[in-house]
Amino acid sequence: MICYRAKTIPKDCTDTVRIHGAMVHIQRQKVGKGSRRLLVCPCCGKGRLHLYVHQDALMCRECLPFDLYQYRRNMYDSGGTELLKWNMHKLLASVGIHQYKYPFDYLAHAFDRPRYMPHEKFSRIMKKVQMLENMRFAVNFAGKRFNAAEIKYYISDEFLQQYDFLDLRSRVLFATEGECMSRLR
Repeated sequence: MICYRAKTIPKDCTDTVRIHGAMVHIQRQKVGKGSRRLLVCPCCGKGRLHLYVHQDALMCRECLPFDLYQYRRNMYDSGGTELLKWNMHKLLASVGIHQYKYPFDYLAHAFDRPRYMPHEKFSRIMKKVQMLENMRFAVNFAGKRFNAAEIKYYISDEFLQQYDFLDLRSRVLFATEGECMSRLR
């Protein structure tokens, strides 16, 4: 998908510009002390920061026949494992672990602590990653679903300080639907 941005248009273009073989009007929107240049969508006529090419036609994201950001929204709304994996990857990258297998086992990486990192911080991060793995297990094998707020709660320091590694899996697998949400309120 080719995207044309209003920012990339040369300053000397004032009224129209040729984009992908079509003449597109430039609109100015007053902001603060200056103005912002917008591309006028050939389909709907609205000023847009981005225009996309779909089947050799320029369109804004509202005119496109599909949802341009579906892949992003799906990660948060589905309650599946994608958000859990993304959080695991982000935490493991913060301690320099880039090669790991699923199911994740913290014991396999117990001695991978970076030299500059205190033991307590490394242990806390590994506990969060193991909690995310427990949640991933619950999604895959017990049919549980977790929204972003629940994931944030379960990997918070407040929650993790209450339990040791052995108790974490049972806290996720046997938690009732309302238990986490009542604590979030």
